[in-house]
Amino acid sequence: MNYYSLKVYFYSFIGRAQGAISQYFLVSFPGGHANTLHFIAFSG
Repeated sequence: MNYYSLKVYFYSFIGRAQGAISQYFLVSFPGGHANTLHFIAFSG
């Protein structure tokens, strides 16, 4: 598996997990949803 397909797989996994992750941060930290989106947007 090359880097590109690995990254696509990773982002598809993040896409499925994003709802649960962002909900967790939203409950745990005020403004966590925006921070989660920022992290996802700039982590690649």
